Amino acid sequence: VTALCDDISFFDYNPAGSSVLEQTEIALFHNAWIADSAMETLEGTMRINNFGMGLQFKCFYVPFTEYNLFGDKVAGNYYSETSLTMNMSYNFFAGYNFKGISLGYNVRGSWRNIPNYTDNQDDKVIDGSGFSQSSLGLMGDVGLLVRFNFFKHFNDLDPNLNFGLSINNIGLAFTGLNSEFQVDDALPTRINAGFAYRMMKNIIFTGEFRQPVNLLNIVSSERFSIASGVELNVTSFFDFEAGFLITGGNPRLSMGSQFLVKGVKMNINYTLDLTSSFNPVNHISLSARLLLGDRGRNTIKSEVQNKYAQ
Repeated sequence: VTALCDDISFFDYNPAGSSVLEQTEIALFHNAWIADSAMETLEGTMRINNFGMGLQFKCFYVPFTEYNLFGDKVAGNYYSETSLTMNMSYNFFAGYNFKGISLGYNVRGSWRNIPNYTDNQDDKVIDGSGFSQSSLGLMGDVGLLVRFNFFKHFNDLDPNLNFGLSINNIGLAFTGLNSEFQVDDALPTRINAGFAYRMMKNIIFTGEFRQPVNLLNIVSSERFSIASGVELNVTSFFDFEAGFLITGGNPRLSMGSQFLVKGVKMNINYTLDLTSSFNPVNHISLSARLLLGDRGRNTIKSEVQNKYAQ
């Protein structure tokens, strides 16, 4: 997705994508893990000529239940991680033949909420115990996107080859906000480089390289990972999608479909994840994206094409 950037999912991969999207979009994502954890996302983006912008709200949560030494339930709440992201990007030098160089950035604030827990003596909840271990993260993303034609054997006004480069989650997190203020664990910073190639009008291949970076201790950074995907446009309103991610020796495989119904684009996706556990971890993802039009850009594009033909 670092290079594809053809819908609102650019937020988590390459912030340069908002300045090249065809449509104004509002989206709701639901990602469910079978172990009772889930992630909800609400985001929107719009483009004014070559300038793109957007906002994203995301929340990951999982039930937090505490038991005492006798196995009795003494406290119950939710562990959560919530973030708010603002995006801006601009497509420089865009014209009829050359589609421009898009540069963008995200600014993100995140809050990790730890619920209060009890002591081991009388099972009373300790006031402020969770807040002392909660954390505030401040971070940003930067991204580059270049698009052009390469070995193109079909008629289409859009370029068929994209290159993308991004750095995600550059920043620091802090904990002990009501006690011993200190820098928290390293954020999940990573460097991404990828391509997206439309070899035929209805088939797109993508490839991506990701290198995690531990900003607090560079030498302890995790190993790189490689990802790839394919999208087959079966009809104008239905797409089939599949992909894999390999980290170390363990793969993550996913497949799903995307379909358009009266201006709402739906996506249903199933993932079998072996990257984070020796036991299979299953993900089910649902998304609905509301397409709100292109602010007249397609009309102008048609006029330009007619004048060019004349």
